[in-house]
Amino acid sequence: MIVNSTNTNNFNPSGKWSTIDNSTKEKFKEKIEKLVKKFDKVVRDERRGEFLEEDVKIKFLNPLLEAMGWDVRGLDEVKFEQRTLTGRTDFSLRSSRHSRPVIFYEAKKFTEHLDNKRRRRSKEMTYAEIAIEDAWQMKVDWCVLTNFEKFRLYYTHVKKPKEGLVYEISYYEFLQEHNLERSGQ
Repeated sequence: MIVNSTNTNNFNPSGKWSTIDNSTKEKFKEKIEKLVKKFDKVVRDERRGEFLEEDVKIKFLNPLLEAMGWDVRGLDEVKFEQRTLTGRTDFSLRSSRHSRPVIFYEAKKFTEHLDNKRRRRSKEMTYAEIAIEDAWQMKVDWCVLTNFEKFRLYYTHVKKPKEGLVYEISYYEFLQEHNLERSGQ
């Protein structure tokens, strides 16, 4: 996950968790904890199958991006259904109106396995291949593939997704201190 500083409203990809003030860290942790508990309840109540991809985006990913400091409701930082050369990606994150996206997010519903495939241009492709291709074609270096239960961060200048997989995290690991530190890198 890439954290956007809420204090300066500027994206800082080299920013470290250690440089964020304690008050912001606590707010971040509280918001993330609420989302984790909310998803735990969905899992406990065996309701994962009731949520479509759009539900995941609106009820879980939008609040997660907001918790990380991204202005989801504003006009410039988060673009939904970003057009690519071969389709659309669910979110693109940018530091300002005129800047190129810094990362693409491709979302799936809770029950969708991230290793699944789908047909695209009469070719069978994994979700990771599609996400990486979309980002790479738009000159975006990073993409995230997620169903909220798991997040995978990929570097897009690779031939195969496993070569570009930088980080994978499960939702229940979000609040572990070493993962919070890593999310701010």
